[in-house]
Amino acid sequence: HARVYYKDIVDEYIGKVAIDETNPMVALNTAFLQDGVFIYVPENVVVSKPMQIVNIVNTDQDLLIQNRNLIIVEKNAQLKLVHCDDSLNFGTTFINNVTEIIVKQNAIAEYYKLENKDSQSTLVNSVYICQHDNSSVTTNTVTFNAGLTRNTINVAIDGEHCEANVNGL
Repeated sequence: HARVYYKDIVDEYIGKVAIDETNPMVALNTAFLQDGVFIYVPENVVVSKPMQIVNIVNTDQDLLIQNRNLIIVEKNAQLKLVHCDDSLNFGTTFINNVTEIIVKQNAIAEYYKLENKDSQSTLVNSVYICQHDNSSVTTNTVTFNAGLTRNTINVAIDGEHCEANVNGL
């Protein structure tokens, strides 16, 4: 049983941004989520160096992996995050990632997704972002190699004067 720090914050936001009745992969992830990362940037904090999440599959077994990530960037805060999915061995894997990002008033978030999987992998990424007043979000998703990949990025603007740049390659 994993210990959850900031449980009240996690409970307030988890599953509140990734609400999509047209994406059954979100429902599958919610039902069977196994692991994930929680990043909380408090109000007025600027994270000076990029943070990195690295998911490496290193097994020859068939796997179903359900990760749920929750990132909260509070008012006037800034975060750069690099999220990598990679393989060392070539077992058949099905990875269903759901990432929820909340960007509060006057906050800045940059999210870089790098995918370098093997030809026997299926990688489904669903990123849901909620922006508040005067916030700025930039996403860059790059797939270098993979079997089957699907990337869904949904940006909900919940305020005025927001900027969202969604890029992919």
